[in-house]
Amino acid sequence: MLAAPSIDIVLASVIVVLLAGIGFNQPSWSRSFTTALRYYSAYGAHIALYLVAFLVIYASAWRVYAWSADPGPSEASEVKPQLAWLALLVMVAVRAIPYTARRVRRWAHDWADIPDCAHRFAHALAGASFEPGDFDDDARALLKARGIDVGGDWLPSVESAQQQLLSATALFLRIRQWESSPRAAQFVTDARQSIDLLRHRFDRLSFRVSRTLASIERLGDVRHLFLQQAGESVESRPLDDLLRKLFNDLIADIFEDIHAFHADACLIAARGTLAMRNTRQGRDAMVAAMGFRLPRKEGRGTFLLLARVALLVVASLWLYFHIMPAAKAAIPARALFLVITLNLFGAIAIAVIPKRHWGFANSGLWQKTPKWFVFGAGVSAMLLGVLVNLCIGALLGGAAGALRRLQDGSVFLPYLFATAAVVAWLIQDHRWSRVTSRLRRRLYDALSWGAAWMAASLVSMSLIILRNAFSAEHRAVTNVPIADPLVALLVGLGVSFVFAAVLGYFIPELVRARDAPRPQEAGGDDLLEFVPKSLRQFVP
Repeated sequence: MLAAPSIDIVLASVIVVLLAGIGFNQPSWSRSFTTALRYYSAYGAHIALYLVAFLVIYASAWRVYAWSADPGPSEASEVKPQLAWLALLVMVAVRAIPYTARRVRRWAHDWADIPDCAHRFAHALAGASFEPGDFDDDARALLKARGIDVGGDWLPSVESAQQQLLSATALFLRIRQWESSPRAAQFVTDARQSIDLLRHRFDRLSFRVSRTLASIERLGDVRHLFLQQAGESVESRPLDDLLRKLFNDLIADIFEDIHAFHADACLIAARGTLAMRNTRQGRDAMVAAMGFRLPRKEGRGTFLLLARVALLVVASLWLYFHIMPAAKAAIPARALFLVITLNLFGAIAIAVIPKRHWGFANSGLWQKTPKWFVFGAGVSAMLLGVLVNLCIGALLGGAAGALRRLQDGSVFLPYLFATAAVVAWLIQDHRWSRVTSRLRRRLYDALSWGAAWMAASLVSMSLIILRNAFSAEHRAVTNVPIADPLVALLVGLGVSFVFAAVLGYFIPELVRARDAPRPQEAGGDDLLEFVPKSLRQFVP
């Protein structure tokens, strides 16, 4: 049995952890330059590195002392605390070296993607369309107070610059609103210098744009006075060319200043979003509420998605095998676990992969469920189940084992059909499209998958009863360790529903496109107006 560490080791370790944590969070606003998951992962790695280094120093010091002095038990108990504080002193000395601390912190920050994560996010926001929303009137009033009348009778290039300035002003007002928000208090405190600098830049920008627009008006007055004094017959092309160059230079300067301010505002918006929202869904919702309209995101990679599905399937089956009483089987429990895992994961993959890559498995613009794909996925899953049972049985017992495994597993093929078919039906992008709550969509998925497995359970149990009625050998091998058949049926239905509901709660929502068109936005009937009348008869 391992001995408990001494209080000195524990206290020294706590001090090392505190020093490492303080050293990582420098500067204090580093949290706002990356996501919560990356930040805290790197934070933990930074602390673990210092803690491991401390323990290595302590263990090395004890080994050297034990080798040189060969202490007894009583002497060792007196020396070890001293060595622990000596190791802490060495760690503090190493931590005090600026080069060492900076290199270790930079490594951890690079792992957390600080500050590149925030800059990429800000670049995406700067390139996205922006809607001022509720701040449109406030932004117009603020600009008008600075001498900028947005929407006046100007040239198109000037109106474009004014609209960009209006959007940048609305974003600036949204950022200023964080100063009165309790949830943003920590970020505002950390980013106070950046927010104050942004306010200063807005003041300079607004007054500079106002003066530039006044200068443009004066250029028009200069031309008017010239023609008025020199007469209409005088050649004004040289003057017009010169005024046009001045005008273009002024407009170019305005656009450059507005773009620079907008980029700075987007960086603060990105930092605030990263600091105040810990999940991807939360960040997406926050930037949408701010007025940004980001382009549709690519769905999760198929490989990563299937890896998550495989992990969920393995974990669920592992719990099932450890909770439910084991029935007699002709193959070892581990082999049975492998068979069920491969069959279940294969059935899900048969529905997911085509939907992610091929059009015949998608509902498309018309949002019609591909019924033949749903049916074909179920049949394909059953064929895969037959193949898996034959292969596993052949590996365990040759040709006879393959046939025996196929006989034992054939009664459970309805589960595979139900799994692939219900997954192919649920993962269509328009499924539950009128339901805005993500939780409700997940619950509907769980209920649908659970109902499908309950139906499959009834079919499979009926096949088992029929098979056992004509085969004493199968009755002796596959009997369920529950005496009452009715109780066994109810337990089987309940377990099937719960197990399927867990899978249904997580998997379909992962596969469906989060930004798929909704019927209320562009329903199938509304899309007919884009189809020529001569072709509408062919539309399903």
